[in-house]
Amino acid sequence: MSRLLITPQEVLGSYPNLPLIADSAEIIWTAAGEDFIDGFRFPLTGRELLIIRNNTGAQTVTLSSVVSKRTNRKGDITAYSMAAADVLVFGPFSNDGWLQISGELWGAVTVADVDIAVLKW
Repeated sequence: MSRLLITPQEVLGSYPNLPLIADSAEIIWTAAGEDFIDGFRFPLTGRELLIIRNNTGAQTVTLSSVVSKRTNRKGDITAYSMAAADVLVFGPFSNDGWLQISGELWGAVTVADVDIAVLKW
């Protein structure tokens, strides 16, 4: 298998096209599903927020960094704990320190029953 690709969703912003249609301002969640074992990924431009919603018992999230050119260190977010019903928000992420060679940010969760969304402005 491969990492689950999450497609970033554009935020409507201050001046959306009017009239708004039903569901146009809602977040579309992607279930980690069976791919949770391999983790997830999304294209990283530096304008993304990662949102993770836990639908079950205590779980963890890991976000994989790369060596920062500015600080010369890695800064993984490792096994960040989330309780049932928690909603976590991470970002925005700088490309320096987070941009994998594939042009993406990589992460993982410990269970399939977690929903993920990436918002981009």
